[in-house]
Amino acid sequence: MVTVAISASAALHKPVQTAKGALQGAPGKDPAVTVFRGVPYAAPPIGNLRWKSPQPVHSWAGIRRAESFGNICVQNPLKPGSFYQVEFYESPEPMSEDCLYLNVWTAASSASEKRPVMVWLHGGGFVEGSGSLPSFNGEHLASKGVVLVTINYRLGVFGFLAHPELTAEDPHHSSGNYGMLDQLEALKWVKANIQNFGGNPENVTIFGQSAGASSVLNLCASALARGYFRRAIVQSGGFMPAADLKSAEETGVNFSKRMGVASVAELRSKPAAELQRIAIPPPNGSGANVSRFWPIVDGYFLTTAPREVFRAGEENTHSLLAGSNANEGTTFIPPTLTEKQWRSQIKTRYGARAEEYFKLYPASSDHEAWEQATNAVRDLMARTALDVARFEKGQKTFIYYFDRRPPGHDSDHYGAYHSAELVYVFDNLDSVKRPWTETDRRLADAMSSYWVNFAKAGDPNHAGLPYWPAFGATPARSLGLGAQVKPATMPPTERLDTLTKDGFDAMF
Repeated sequence: MVTVAISASAALHKPVQTAKGALQGAPGKDPAVTVFRGVPYAAPPIGNLRWKSPQPVHSWAGIRRAESFGNICVQNPLKPGSFYQVEFYESPEPMSEDCLYLNVWTAASSASEKRPVMVWLHGGGFVEGSGSLPSFNGEHLASKGVVLVTINYRLGVFGFLAHPELTAEDPHHSSGNYGMLDQLEALKWVKANIQNFGGNPENVTIFGQSAGASSVLNLCASALARGYFRRAIVQSGGFMPAADLKSAEETGVNFSKRMGVASVAELRSKPAAELQRIAIPPPNGSGANVSRFWPIVDGYFLTTAPREVFRAGEENTHSLLAGSNANEGTTFIPPTLTEKQWRSQIKTRYGARAEEYFKLYPASSDHEAWEQATNAVRDLMARTALDVARFEKGQKTFIYYFDRRPPGHDSDHYGAYHSAELVYVFDNLDSVKRPWTETDRRLADAMSSYWVNFAKAGDPNHAGLPYWPAFGATPARSLGLGAQVKPATMPPTERLDTLTKDGFDAMF
């Protein structure tokens, strides 16, 4: 490692000591904030460490420069010109299996300040994304009083391959949840080190969106994660249908056959690019990648499906904030969908119960079929937020409904799309090229303040912000976050209640 000259232009301008060595950060655009990029929290999961639980980082001598983001985890680039590629992924980032890095933003001037800590878990369907996207720049949240941490974790086949041989070699007789164990390892790093960055290891909030929100729910459901965070924020995520270890192992064996190998040793000898090519099918209609590899109930990290853990009131959180967006499905459902295709796919999925589904989501034209398919995705996300609130026993829960349509030429079609709230939460509107208005900037300031207030004390309210009632305190049950910030009603509760009661999966 290289010893560096120390600048006096930023907070915590002196090197910060961690359990493995000293780090030198760099000033942000606001010199009151220091950012530490590319901090290793686990050993590179390469060679024989591919498909093993995260291992400890080796210590280093001298001062490690933490000025550049680490590699993002192996993933397919999004289809050029696709919606999410243009919106969030304009600049490619270096990619490698050596990707277990985190980033820290802090405006603390000393290690004694004990600021609340927020740990961000990115989305991307467990197959793409990183903690270093411009939308996730933590400078504005840090300037409001928290220490912000973003992380990378293993994705796709590298993060979630189960296989009988992997289970047999594992000391806990488990396989398949390596990406989740990475997230837990990052939380352990926070517990051991964040005080030296001015953070309070006893006041940690985990938050995430989409797959990151599902990750939050998984961590709340895992006994292994108990004690590593106090609060949780769930943005547009769901309780995933969790496969068991045996079925996931069968998927792993079938993947090995597609790779033309007979053992895990041979799989470990394969180049990452070849594994990725076989593991990930072509992008879907939105240009997003999809994966066969997800978190599972493996008997170690997860012993019970997260929904059932919440239903029993046994989750690992002292307070929770959750919500969803008004147009979650518009980026998932191809605009070319026909009524005939929609009906065929619903009948394939639900069989004899399809007619019940059509009564909940009636359509008699191609356009109505597209609208109902997008509504079904919206309702799934909203149902999760309401379920979380219902399941929380004796805890204050705060629910939001985001309906602001980001301005731009595609605003009418996409609306408050899945992920639209991200740049508002981080107060990073300018990371996305849109004709932002003063209304958007006021909303971003309010939302980022709500999130920080919740991390500080488990309650988003503070003087100067519209009052956010806890779930159940008003008939509306949620706070609307849009052109106006005021109580709002979620999508039709009768339909959501029917779906919850009858066990429908509202995702189209």
